This record gives sequence, C-alpha cells and structure tokens, in this order.
Amino acid sequence: MCVIVFKPAGAEVPPLPLLKHCWDKNPDGAGIGFSQKDSVFLSKGFMTWKAFEEFYTANKMGTRKSQALVFHFRIGTHGTKDAGNTHPFCVSNSPEELRTTRGTYTMLMAHNGIFSCTPKLPAVSD
Repeated sequence: MCVIVFKPAGAEVPPLPLLKHCWDKNPDGAGIGFSQKDSVFLSKGFMTWKAFEEFYTANKMGTRKSQALVFHFRIGTHGTKDAGNTHPFCVSNSPEELRTTRGTYTMLMAHNGIFSCTPKLPAVSD
C-alpha cells in the first residue's frame, strides 16, 4: 500500500531519513504537494530517491514549517509505473492534466489504496 505523509502548517517537516524509509518501502515513484498562498504547488514524478532528495534539498523543503506539505510514495498496483502516475494528482477531468508532473492548482489529491474500477485509459492509474 502507498504511503502518504501529511504535514500540517506549523508542524515539523519530516526529516530525510524518515522519507527515505518511506521510499525504500514504496519505490515506484514519489511526489510532493505544498501550500503556496491561495493555491497548492505540485511536483511529482520522482522515479529515483536521488531525484526526490535533490528536489527536497534544492527547494529547502526541510525549512517549510509554516506550509502544509504532503509527500506520497507509490506502490504501483494499476497503470503504468511512470512519472505521470505518481501522486499527488491535480483535481481534473483531463487525463493529460492528471499526468502533469509540475504546476500550481487550487486542489490536489492523493490516495492510499485501490479504487475498485477499471481505468478507461490503460496507462492511467486508479
């Protein structure tokens, strides 16, 4: 099952060793979402720990105590194991937009489980 780590605004940011443990148990890709004024920023599609760690470090994620953050580490059960199927997802009806790996949106979502449905597009995650 995937791992979601949610950090509310004001709480301590999870340290890299904890996030590395999440990655090691769920290595099919990762993503990060964080609050940014009246929107949320999405950066996902990290298919290696090194790529995730470099983003975390370069963007000073460890210093973002005042922001809400969500980290998602995927175990791929449905759909292609690729950058576009990592979480979080922007909330959209567009398959192309759902697979976008960077952007600013009004809402993101991530889930930790399997929806009991068959995706209409075979490459798209449940």
